[in-house]
Amino acid sequence: MPHKTYERCIILLLDGARLDVFRRLLREGLLPNIQEHVVARGSLLEGVTTFPSTTGPAYLPFLTGCYAGTVGVPGIRWLDKQRLGSGKPGWRRSYMGYEAAHFNRDFDSSRPTLFEIFERPLNIFNLVTRGLPRRANVSRYTRPPLYGLAHFTELWHLVDRAAGWHLLRALKSLRHNCYFAVLPAIDAFSHRSHPFETRVIRSYVWADHLVGQAAEVLAQKRALESTLWVLVSDHGLTTTHTHFDLVNFLDRRGFKALDYPRVFRRNPRAAVMISGNAMANVYFKNSRGWHAPTYRQDLDREDDGLLLGLLERPEVDILAIRDYRGGVHVMSRRGAANVAEKDGRIRYTQLAEDPFGYGPMPESLSWDEALHLTADTDYPDAPAQIVQLFRTSRVGDLVISAAKGYDLRANFEWPEHKASHGALLREQMCVPLAFSHPVGSGPARTADVFPTILELMGRRIPEGIDGKSLL
Repeated sequence: MPHKTYERCIILLLDGARLDVFRRLLREGLLPNIQEHVVARGSLLEGVTTFPSTTGPAYLPFLTGCYAGTVGVPGIRWLDKQRLGSGKPGWRRSYMGYEAAHFNRDFDSSRPTLFEIFERPLNIFNLVTRGLPRRANVSRYTRPPLYGLAHFTELWHLVDRAAGWHLLRALKSLRHNCYFAVLPAIDAFSHRSHPFETRVIRSYVWADHLVGQAAEVLAQKRALESTLWVLVSDHGLTTTHTHFDLVNFLDRRGFKALDYPRVFRRNPRAAVMISGNAMANVYFKNSRGWHAPTYRQDLDREDDGLLLGLLERPEVDILAIRDYRGGVHVMSRRGAANVAEKDGRIRYTQLAEDPFGYGPMPESLSWDEALHLTADTDYPDAPAQIVQLFRTSRVGDLVISAAKGYDLRANFEWPEHKASHGALLREQMCVPLAFSHPVGSGPARTADVFPTILELMGRRIPEGIDGKSLL
């Protein structure tokens, strides 16, 4: 059936917005503008983000239609063992500092971004800028000082207001046909307290106020009906009461580990790269050196109690590591499974009790089945998300997902994080996906937003992406 084609789209990314909080505020009438101009006109779906569920990698599905692993960015921090083993530069990254300048060069250049597809894009506070004309990145000068100021003063509401100012100013001219704006305050205030704290809720409400202001501008320009609204989030968060020093744990077992900012420790045997504080890529030097992947059997020969020792820790929930025989071995205190990608499908073999507590599952799953059969569980889409993450050679030899209430980073985090994300937990993986055009009832993956926008805007959808249109 033919559908309406829009002249412009506004993509508002509420960084750190949880699906359950978003729905509650809608029910309580605290988001009237979002209800009127977006949800009532279209759809609100249960979205599932990419793993790791963390800022940066989790932006990529919206901009490319691909999962983080597909485009080669397995975390906000990562290590490239092949480059390290061959002595080449660029062997490690942390996008939390100056290395963020490399982000646009690090992900797969064969994947076009929204900014490369639309002729007149505009970007506000989004670190993914590949294909963006210089003048279209209107926050290129304001983002660094504002983010730095807010990090140490907690004035994140000022950053949101600056983003709103940029957006409203741009809408008055209607020169652009794709507006991408990030509001970071929900995530930042959640990290400082918890996802239900007063400042967090006020940030949702202010986002609603911005939608109302923007709708007024569009109505004055007689452009409201021809504008597609898309409100999304990259991840949720859960409250953190205990920090686990993963680096110290490995050190005590004889695996001296690099981590940020200690990336030049002498004679290391491991490297710990944390994302969102609740997910870790862990890399091991083995008998073949740094350049070779370490499998579960290699690690068992080095220390046959390491994996079980990690699972005995209350802070550790899920472990995933490559198996010599193929696929990825997934472990938890509940059980174990092997997950692999074969002929475009997901092979999921339970080896004992299920590690995610799913119960009986088909051994062969389509990608749609993997999402729909797990969407209402504590670990939505986990088998598929582990498969996509292990597509990149930059992924850790061992991937750790933290338990609820815990994170994996005890040092070098100031201000202290009291809420975390990055893990496979439902509250961190489930996000709102709201369109001002009807797109169905969900669940959906965040990678589906990209092709859906393109179809609604009358653009061709690139081949070979992970997402599919929701129309």
